[in-house]
Amino acid sequence: MSQLSVVLGLLQESGARGVSAHDLVYEHGITRGAAIINILRDHGYDIVTENDGRTADGRQKLARYVLRGAPGRKPPVAELPPATNLAFGCGCVRSANGRDWELRCITHVTGEVLA
Repeated sequence: MSQLSVVLGLLQESGARGVSAHDLVYEHGITRGAAIINILRDHGYDIVTENDGRTADGRQKLARYVLRGAPGRKPPVAELPPATNLAFGCGCVRSANGRDWELRCITHVTGEVLA
């Protein structure tokens, strides 16, 4: 199942509650949610981006997307290109799912920058 069809399904299931960018990333591994929303808009879906407010400490929350209407006829859902591993200059390789590492140096293990 493509990320495009996953996002569309989530929007349809969530109704007026919508789907937050946080949920797309951390629950479904979809890191390009805004790009997928724009593709759906290009296909005629009326999707509103709402401000989700601020956290208790004043930081801005991520966007929330709400499906307001679908096109008259259901357009074909375009497939996105398959995800590929991401290689870093240090030699680390992040897996295509964005959650795992194929190879990881000490900087990416600890988060510290070594001098």
